[in-house]
Amino acid sequence: MPTFRIARNPDVDSSLPFLLWVPVGTRPLVLKAKDTWPRTAKVHCHRAEWPDDAEVIEEVASGPASVGAWPLTSSSTGCERAAHSS
Repeated sequence: MPTFRIARNPDVDSSLPFLLWVPVGTRPLVLKAKDTWPRTAKVHCHRAEWPDDAEVIEEVASGPASVGAWPLTSSSTGCERAAHSS
């Protein structure tokens, strides 16, 4: 069964303190995020890698109906490519 996971970002210097494991398609979408989405309407996020030793703070198992209910387009997740100065 697909599982949505929230973990702490091990990069303590990051301004995005959470990692999100979003079960979509054949590979999960992994994001660094400012907040524990989907609790808020919009969250600033970037793609990331899931570390082997992730400190998972929340997991939500979901069947196909509830996964399909998540609006996982790039614009709804706030992950569209934007101009960003490093």
